[in-house]
Amino acid sequence: MQRGWRTLYFALAAGVTAVVAAAIPLLATGAPPTQLTWTKTTTTKMAGPAAMFFHPKAQNETTIIGPQRMRTDNDTTTQILQCDTKRIINADNGKKTYWVMTFDQYKAAMAASVAKAEQEMKQYSPPPNQPNPSGSPIQGSGGVTISVNTVNDPNTRQIFGMTAHHVTETITGTSNGTGQCPNGEIGTMTNDEWYVANPVTITCNLPKPPAPPPMPQMPGGGGHGQANPCLGTFQVQATGKAHSTDRFALIQDTTMVLGLKFTIHEEVTQFENQQYNPASFDPPAGYTQVPPPADFTSGR
Repeated sequence: MQRGWRTLYFALAAGVTAVVAAAIPLLATGAPPTQLTWTKTTTTKMAGPAAMFFHPKAQNETTIIGPQRMRTDNDTTTQILQCDTKRIINADNGKKTYWVMTFDQYKAAMAASVAKAEQEMKQYSPPPNQPNPSGSPIQGSGGVTISVNTVNDPNTRQIFGMTAHHVTETITGTSNGTGQCPNGEIGTMTNDEWYVANPVTITCNLPKPPAPPPMPQMPGGGGHGQANPCLGTFQVQATGKAHSTDRFALIQDTTMVLGLKFTIHEEVTQFENQQYNPASFDPPAGYTQVPPPADFTSGR
């Protein structure tokens, strides 16, 4: 899975905003500006009996990054960030519509969304504490340990004319409990990745959204209002360290075992520099402009 800070993704239409630094290729002094284009294909493979019933469709996503601009296209949406004009464009590829929002409008809409969520939180009353089915608190104690093991592989391979390096990261969750608290492995996630160094990053002066409202305090799980003693401790143990923490994954297989086992395969199938074309960051041709949302909780 491409890490969010390597590229810029935002899903404003869905009410979720995640804006980070955008990556652009190095521009030589005096050279004409270029734009970097890559396409990532994602497939999911289920293991065991689930493979008989679940056949997820492959997903393609194309990203274009130019000087102060970025565009991401998939089957359902097109998102465009224009840092130079301080505008955000979001297109619905099913309805063939798009809206345009300035950074100031974006900030106001996010503030309205947070205010609405805070109001809804005030109207929510958490359920009362429920006693343990046995009528007494859970007997025992425990905690959770997350182990992260990183292995750097000395092998390299050529991908799109670039030297890609290999790294494997395995994350294992384990419950350490006594008495009625569980004891054993919770699940694992293994990431097998071929990567290159991330291009130069620049930040876009996009207003930061306000902090989301805190979730209401939920009752403890230990019975009679007590905290769950099975979650008394939490610790992380790390072994090894990747050579580069700022990586751009070209091929990545993430295998998760959480009851079910499945693997997500992500591969960059196109990667090229092209001459910069400002029109690449315009709204899709033939689409109808609609008003931007007042907030991101309206579902429009």
